[in-house]
Order: sequence, then structure tokens, then C-alpha cells
Amino acid sequence: MRTAAAAGVGGPLNQVIEVLTAELVAEVVRTGDPEGVLRIELRVADGTVRVSVTAPAPLTPAPANPPSLALVEVLSTSWGTWPHADGERTVWFDVATAS
Repeated sequence: MRTAAAAGVGGPLNQVIEVLTAELVAEVVRTGDPEGVLRIELRVADGTVRVSVTAPAPLTPAPANPPSLALVEVLSTSWGTWPHADGERTVWFDVATAS
């Protein structure tokens, strides 16, 4: 969250980003390969913060809207997931920093 703060995103919005990032990481860890490595990326651009977590794909297919990501659904501007050809998947969310 220091990266978001350094980009000028602070206060309650920074805390929301922190909670949503923890939700993504928990989902990837819960459903993914326990031996896999995950990457977390944060980008701040054009009034939006995007956080993405990439890791080996789940061992079983995940539902389109897993209940474990309900908080992400409610508090983010948008979110999604996509598979990669190399067997990884990325779960991401956007949060608007400007109204």
C-alpha cells in the first residue's frame, strides 16, 4: 500500500485497496497450487488503481463469481479473472481514485 500512497492514493481508499488485495491473494492461495509462486502488481493511472494477482491456475475450475470474492464485487469499480496459455491465471480489480 506504500506504492499506492506514493502515487497519491491515501486515506480510506488506500485501506479499501489493501483489503481487496488481501481478498485476491486469499482466493488465489485457497484455490491454487500450494507450491506455486504468486505475483502482485499495482498500477495507478488515469484515475484508477488496478491490482492484479497472477499465480498457477486452480487445480479445479473456479466458478465465474466465487462467493469468496463478494467483497471485491461490492467495493471495486470492476474486477475479473483470465487464464493464461502458460497455465497461470490472473485475478484483478480496479478502484476509481477520482469521481
